[in-house]
Amino acid sequence: QLSGKIWKLNKALYGLKQSPHEWNNEMNNTLIELGYTPIKSDPCIYVKRISVEIIILYLYVDDTVISYSKSIEEIWYNDFECIKLKYKLKDLGDCEWILNMKVIRDRKAGTITLSQEAYIKQALIDRNIDIDTIKTVYNPCDYSLSNTSTITYNEPLDSVQHQQFQSDIGTLSYAAIMTRADIAYAVAALSTHLAAPTVQHANAVKRIFRYLAGTSHYAMIFKTPDTNTTRGIVTYTDASHGNDLTDRKSRSGVVIFIDGNVICWESKKQKCVALSSTEAEYYALSTGVCSALWVEHWRYEVYGITQPILVYCDNQSAIHLSAHDAIHQRSKHIDIRYHFLRDHIRKNNINVRWLQTEKQLADIFTKAMITKQFKYLVGKMLLC
Repeated sequence: QLSGKIWKLNKALYGLKQSPHEWNNEMNNTLIELGYTPIKSDPCIYVKRISVEIIILYLYVDDTVISYSKSIEEIWYNDFECIKLKYKLKDLGDCEWILNMKVIRDRKAGTITLSQEAYIKQALIDRNIDIDTIKTVYNPCDYSLSNTSTITYNEPLDSVQHQQFQSDIGTLSYAAIMTRADIAYAVAALSTHLAAPTVQHANAVKRIFRYLAGTSHYAMIFKTPDTNTTRGIVTYTDASHGNDLTDRKSRSGVVIFIDGNVICWESKKQKCVALSSTEAEYYALSTGVCSALWVEHWRYEVYGITQPILVYCDNQSAIHLSAHDAIHQRSKHIDIRYHFLRDHIRKNNINVRWLQTEKQLADIFTKAMITKQFKYLVGKMLLC
């Protein structure tokens, strides 16, 4: 240690706070020199257009996945050799693993399957859970998560249990975000108790692991759309009105499909208290439209495709409110930021339609539900 002196680094060191930023700038400059352009909606994705063909490069720190057609394979390998002159690279061939997900490609059937079975099994092993002997369940959560009045075991966890609870939620969150949409609501609901979990919350986490032990083979499958598939971006939005008795805030649920394949989903507590089910559904509708517009921008930047977004909502009043400017006692207090979707509806960017609650896929992200309906919704999104 030298008093009054500081070290000057000539290059970023691994592990420093600034290092990821410096590496990103370095790699970004290299790819731009080779003719790749980062898209605005997701700067980690680079595209290079060659006539009507396209190379898509997905950059995750130092892991990269490349998509291209066989007709321009030589162009990509020329770029690869140029990058190889600057960095130590290894071509691992066809993508089989990415970010703890197994990639299974069936070219004949035209499908790509993403599975986190290995990740889930390792998580169970790390927690000394025997997948062969544990008593599994068919639903990751019960109604105690949706209604805090049913809490019976509200004893706080000790420091060791508290730390384990946080670790468990972190592990489950990764699965819920990447491929396991079926546990998204349960994990999101428990995540609101990270600061002060109780025995009841710890038991709820154990239930999720019991569910995963019996469903570790569940995966997400992406299919080439057929003639019966609804093309374009289709969004489902739903809300549960004030089911959290601690703060009376509602929960929004959103799931988005492109050409019949589920792309993203969300289970999120609303920021303000909704005074009616119509208002809660309207907030969820706005949230869903925001996410759908981002997906539409992403698809346009990469593929140059744009078309109206279809949104399904099971609340007629919320649909009416989204399509009309009438200011009355029931809606004049709603924050103006939620009314942005009216402008998109007028411009025909968004087409909002009603559907029955039983067919509302986003319902799975808003509350606990009976096992029969839960299995039906899971089957619409995952390969079970």
